[in-house]
Amino acid sequence: MDIGDPYTLKKDAPENNTILYGYLNKHYENKFYSLASKIIFTHEDAMSAHVDYFDIDKEKTFIGNPISSFKEELFSRSLEYNYNSLPIKFGYFGIFTKGVRSPKNFLRYFKDTEDIELHWYVNDDSKNEISIHNEELDSFFHPLVSRDEALKLMSDSFHCLISIGNLNTTQLPSKVIEYISTGKPVIHFCEVENDPVKNISKDFNNLFIVSETTNREDLFNQLNSFYDNVSTFNKDLFIKKYTAHSIINLLN
Repeated sequence: MDIGDPYTLKKDAPENNTILYGYLNKHYENKFYSLASKIIFTHEDAMSAHVDYFDIDKEKTFIGNPISSFKEELFSRSLEYNYNSLPIKFGYFGIFTKGVRSPKNFLRYFKDTEDIELHWYVNDDSKNEISIHNEELDSFFHPLVSRDEALKLMSDSFHCLISIGNLNTTQLPSKVIEYISTGKPVIHFCEVENDPVKNISKDFNNLFIVSETTNREDLFNQLNSFYDNVSTFNKDLFIKKYTAHSIINLLN
């Protein structure tokens, strides 16, 4: 049994009306855990929260990395991108949900930064949320696109990809794994100290962890240095740890 985002334990933006269905949510989720022989969580905090709440046998819980796929064609396109061009183009793909993920602190961090464009592939609610907090930055809005189209855009159209962390530690923004798979530099903006994406950054030199206290000039110097070294992305490690192969090995 593979657990992504919390269900019963999801306090902000719940999946259904918890007043009406809270008991049933817990009952059936607990039933599934009882029946499962192995339960896979994406990171330690999520596993601990579920083990404590549902009294799950720890012997059948495992950590399995969030997965994506690696496509050589997309990586080649990332290598061909003109990283010397201006303005610097950042791309974000996804949505913002009240209480779970917000662009507010990210936009404040980059306030008044020159020569950057922020391209947002978001829904209307997220567009409104960005507009409220936009800090004199050049933002361009685009409709949500299919996964395949998004991956091509990531490789072809941007210097850097943007991931914004969740406001809790039980959810991991899985989109960051797809970002990493392109080989492009990825900025992950942490909202909480123990953001689980920090552990992923230990594996890949194209993932840059940023918070409100990160020196912005240092960040751009690091990015400029990496633009000349995109080819050093460790695709073999990505395939080993963050594709379906890793889950298959865990289940065997």
